[in-house]
Amino acid sequence: MSDVVIDLNDFHLIAPTPKKDVLAFSVFSDGALHLNGKLRQAIKTNGIQIRLHNTGKCFLLAECERSAPDAHVLPQNGRMRVPALPQELEGFGYKLPVRFLAQWDDSVNMWRAEHDASYMFPTPLPPQKPLPKMPAKPRKTKLERMLPTGDEL
Repeated sequence: MSDVVIDLNDFHLIAPTPKKDVLAFSVFSDGALHLNGKLRQAIKTNGIQIRLHNTGKCFLLAECERSAPDAHVLPQNGRMRVPALPQELEGFGYKLPVRFLAQWDDSVNMWRAEHDASYMFPTPLPPQKPLPKMPAKPRKTKLERMLPTGDEL
């Protein structure tokens, strides 16, 4: 290496971004509703009832058992299908996918969720070129030609 003198005072430290304890769920265009891990841990039951405000600005999630009327089964991984949800949200002008931040509301004993307009979903990667096809009968290498075949054994 060279004889360069490094002065640490000329550098500043870039600290990692602290993880937020955000309770949230996302709705995707295929009808998938994904609760993040923090929200799934906070919901103690295996079912929820989903209510959407008439203006589309707010959700209420009621904890319930999966056998309750109008209950959606809530799997352990927090991912479920709600086929009617994308059309409802697009009717209110949302561009999917969309994320909602949730917090417990003591006045109704339910989770209240509002749109998180600041959240940006990662953009999907462009499709990659397919790999070239392998030939149907690859050529034999010189080594393969020297090996005995089944007839010669």
